[in-house]
Amino acid sequence: MPEDTADCPLCLCPLEQYDICHPVQCSSRNCQFNFCLNCIESLIKSTKDECKASDENTFKVFLHCPNCRDDLSLSIRDTVLLRKVDKYRALKHLDGSDGKVIRDEELTASELRFKHGLEKDVSVASAIEAAQDREKAFFRNRSDANLQFLDLGLDSLGKKEELWSFDDEEGFEADIDGTPRSFVFKHHSLAHLEKEEDTEEDLTHVNPDKTLLCGLESFMTDQEKQYITYLLTSGCPNNLAAAAELLDRVAHLSRLGQQVCTKRKNSLRASKQIKRSMLESIRNIIQEGKEEQEKKVTNNRGQKFHQAGTRREQKMQSDLERKKEMIYMAMHPLPARMPKYAELVADSPESFALTLLDDKWDGSVQDAFSRITVNKGLLGKFHVKKHYSETPGIRKIIDACSAKHNGKGIIDIVRPRVIVASLTREAGMQGIVAGDVVSHINGDEFTGTADELRALIAGSEEGSLMTFAFNADKAVAEALRRRFLNFGG
Repeated sequence: MPEDTADCPLCLCPLEQYDICHPVQCSSRNCQFNFCLNCIESLIKSTKDECKASDENTFKVFLHCPNCRDDLSLSIRDTVLLRKVDKYRALKHLDGSDGKVIRDEELTASELRFKHGLEKDVSVASAIEAAQDREKAFFRNRSDANLQFLDLGLDSLGKKEELWSFDDEEGFEADIDGTPRSFVFKHHSLAHLEKEEDTEEDLTHVNPDKTLLCGLESFMTDQEKQYITYLLTSGCPNNLAAAAELLDRVAHLSRLGQQVCTKRKNSLRASKQIKRSMLESIRNIIQEGKEEQEKKVTNNRGQKFHQAGTRREQKMQSDLERKKEMIYMAMHPLPARMPKYAELVADSPESFALTLLDDKWDGSVQDAFSRITVNKGLLGKFHVKKHYSETPGIRKIIDACSAKHNGKGIIDIVRPRVIVASLTREAGMQGIVAGDVVSHINGDEFTGTADELRALIAGSEEGSLMTFAFNADKAVAEALRRRFLNFGG
């Protein structure tokens, strides 16, 4: 398990032994953030009700890691449960830490009830055992993953470099009084980002463009939408690769089925019951975990029932919005190939998830609007075709910033590139398709040939994880930049 500092980073109170023995189960590879039991309970409490900002707008607090924004909703109550058990065992001298063997006859009535509740109450005992098993499995898997990633990021010279990480974060932290405070943590680890985005002044004039966000805008904060829009419209291929990884991360969080916590109504009895017994406190955290799971099912059913009465109006509104969106996209077209991010396991070239093929980029912006198809002939030879689109919207983008109109928008010389010729099911499940351009590998821009890329993959340790960015190339970067200047700037 990770080592922690002596003080809680949120409230600055000393971390207790049970806080250190049961750290927060954050699945982010490089995050070892840990905070005390009081702050965790304040965070959980903050998620139960809507919070009001200074401008009177309400917002929700989510069970995310304050450091890396990883979703903690599935494990945070396990952490609280195990910490409380250790805390109360220590308070009642039942943990044997002082070397004394205490008999039941020496315990008070409340201490005896607590001890027997932990040992004899089937529901409590089973919940504690299950939480312990999940904690052990989590840190065992994390330890194995850390060992696996130690050798990643090796370049051709054998130097070790860090992989990219999801480091543009926003969330809410809760202090010991349960009051949420907005915070923004912004730092990106891409080695080749051309500009550091340390201040928000660089983004003040960037209007978020939801057409670039792959339908994930409802899972992002305004700052995240603004930042990803900036990356995608900066004209820098490395920024496109970073945005692709960020979007992949947001998509992963959305697939976890996060639900906004509904406001609970506290009963009169609960409001008067300020102090609860130790065993009741443990039972309560177990019950809260069960209620969270049941609430997800109930919310989904309730939403479907509420929508049934207005289904016709909703369909009409949906059709109208879809029609407006089609008109908008016809005048503001996106490139045919948008940036993608994927993680693939290193293997021999014959068994690797992708079949790679040499291709050439003609140096034009027009190439970004071409659909590349790859077909395999009867003799096993691959045939590449490029289908160029020509619409008023595309023409306006290509001609922007070009001295010559009605041309291809040449911005570079002819250069080699590698495209995907065929792929396995594993790669296809991550959104890769034949014709995608391999632009980055393990965080570095790749501009070589298919043979060089195959050699790079073969040189990686078999079974290690490799990160790829597709379509984050100069043509797509420049097309998105010109599109933004025309329609968004």
